[in-house]
Amino acid sequence: MTKFTKLIAAVALLWLVAAQATPLMAQQYDFTVGQLYYKITDAAKREVAVVRENSDYPYYKNEPTGAISIPATVVNGGNTYSVTSIGVGAFYRCTELAAINIPNSVTSIGEWAFAGCRGLTSINIPSSVTSIGYRAFENCSGLKQATVPGDINFKDVFFVSNIERVVIAEGSTNIGKSSFSGCSNIKSITIPGSVTSIGEKAFAGCRGLTSINIPNGVTKIEYGTFSGCKGLTSIDIPNGVTSIGAEAFYGCKGLTSINIPSGVTSIGERAFSACRGLTSINIPNSITKIEKGTFSGCEGLNSIDIPNGVTSIGDDFGVYSDDIGAFSGCKGLTSIDIPSSVTIIGWYTFSGCTGLTSINIPSGVTRINHGTFSGCKGLTSINIPNNVTSIVGEAFSGCEGLKSVTVHWQTPLAIDKGVFDGITLNNVILIVPRGTKAAYRAAEVWEEFNPIVEDADYTITYSQPANGTLKVKNGTQEITSGSTIKGGTILTIEATPDPHYKLDSILINGKRSDKLNITVEENTHIEAFFGKEKYTVKYNNPYGGKLYVIKGTDIVTSGEGVEYGTELTVKTAPDAGFKLKSLILNGQTIPDNYKFAISEPVTIEVVFTSVGTGLDETSAAGTVVYPNPVVDILRIATDTPIRTIRVFNIYGREVARATDTDRIDLSHLPAGVYTVRADGKKAKVVKK
Repeated sequence: MTKFTKLIAAVALLWLVAAQATPLMAQQYDFTVGQLYYKITDAAKREVAVVRENSDYPYYKNEPTGAISIPATVVNGGNTYSVTSIGVGAFYRCTELAAINIPNSVTSIGEWAFAGCRGLTSINIPSSVTSIGYRAFENCSGLKQATVPGDINFKDVFFVSNIERVVIAEGSTNIGKSSFSGCSNIKSITIPGSVTSIGEKAFAGCRGLTSINIPNGVTKIEYGTFSGCKGLTSIDIPNGVTSIGAEAFYGCKGLTSINIPSGVTSIGERAFSACRGLTSINIPNSITKIEKGTFSGCEGLNSIDIPNGVTSIGDDFGVYSDDIGAFSGCKGLTSIDIPSSVTIIGWYTFSGCTGLTSINIPSGVTRINHGTFSGCKGLTSINIPNNVTSIVGEAFSGCEGLKSVTVHWQTPLAIDKGVFDGITLNNVILIVPRGTKAAYRAAEVWEEFNPIVEDADYTITYSQPANGTLKVKNGTQEITSGSTIKGGTILTIEATPDPHYKLDSILINGKRSDKLNITVEENTHIEAFFGKEKYTVKYNNPYGGKLYVIKGTDIVTSGEGVEYGTELTVKTAPDAGFKLKSLILNGQTIPDNYKFAISEPVTIEVVFTSVGTGLDETSAAGTVVYPNPVVDILRIATDTPIRTIRVFNIYGREVARATDTDRIDLSHLPAGVYTVRADGKKAKVVKK
């Protein structure tokens, strides 16, 4: 065999395999009328089916076009036949088919019967039809509306179609399992009042659906009925409904609220899980158990009222791999009131509720399960009743904000180290029954808490100090001296000094303390002491003399702090050939030998001027150039800030310049006579 014949054989084999893989094998027709082909299915009953043209080619040779009306009966050879079915692939890929009328005589529509009929925009399936085959309307991209009987299963019937509106025919009683599952483009579904049953996942994944009416005759919402309906914003559950199945509304993140009728007695696992937009929900008194995962992932849920009839929330025993708490991940919950009827709080019930700040554990609860409060970072305090006999590992793990734990066991309960995993316990208060502190200090895990405080009443005393005020607060409430406070209470100390005073120290029962927050562990006496504020004294070291700041008999150095009210004296001592030009304290001119009491930070400036400076000329009064002669640094004293200093030699050439300063370095210049100009004022200077 040549390469060419082998290639031809391979192509032929490939075509044969493809043809065999096509689900639309041609059907032998018995006769044709108009554009339609018919096959006799029951000669005795004279029943026929609409079938494909007699060809092995997967497409019609003579494709039906336009609007086609299938007759209820057809005549051939003098016999009248009833048209009872539409066969497998009967109109497969009839792209020019614009409309089809199906008579009430038809009871079944075969697989792929209208698949690929892109020209179809609507379809009316009569109530006589009791079965529709797999993907009967697959890829009918132009199909927008369908009227269908409800008593058959539509699973995958409209696969990859763009159907937007579905009307369930009047008289239908049932919508089958997964009937419209995955029809993501459906925007509205009309369900007649005759419907009493809606099957599992009937509308699962209908993301375009925004609202739906559930007839009053429906008594149960099955498993996953509306799961994944992300666009669903509201739904009215009729009063006749008694149960809501597992995952019934799973992932309906557009739902903001839902009213559950009082007749509902059961809500399945994960029924409202991942409904992120849900902010509130009512649970009727008829509910006795909240299943695991029921409201998990409802991040927007900020409040919920659990009725008194509820006895358990989640499962008492779980499986690590798949257990999801009833309220796990409800980040918006800040508090929750658990009724006294509850005896079981299951695994991971409140895990990841990061906004939860407080919670009560009912007295009927005996076990705090694995991960029940794990990851509740906002939880600050826990009160564990003495009826609790078991705390399972990691029950409070990751509760980073925990400040106090109150227990009521006379004998410390043996618990695993993992119960408080991820918490720095030496910063958490443990409040224990009176007389048990020593026992808890010696008990494993409990010993790590600090402080450990006995549950007793303690007296808090304090007195008002001199030169300030002292307040002691419990939260925002100020308490009076002599008040009785529960052990473990955190008090805040507010010590406020009078003007010109500062807080020196706080004593707690005679011991110095740097903390302004204290935990009540015993009878406590609080004292505050205030001292005078110190203010800094700064001054320059001028040329041509000395400046002294005197405190009593001591000299105050520049930068030294001096107590409020201390009397200081400012003195100057000009060098030979100099005299005091100006003495300024905090911007005010003062005389020599000035006395004052310090009450604020002080800055002192002094300027000395030479007597007989040797200046040849000065352009204006109020300007002094010194020293003259100069060795290195030349200074200029003037009444106004200096912008530019320029120095010229005897030839008029500029040899030095400085800006925004009262001095200039001349150490690099040779000895000689120079002219200095400072903002228009000039003088002659001798450089040694």
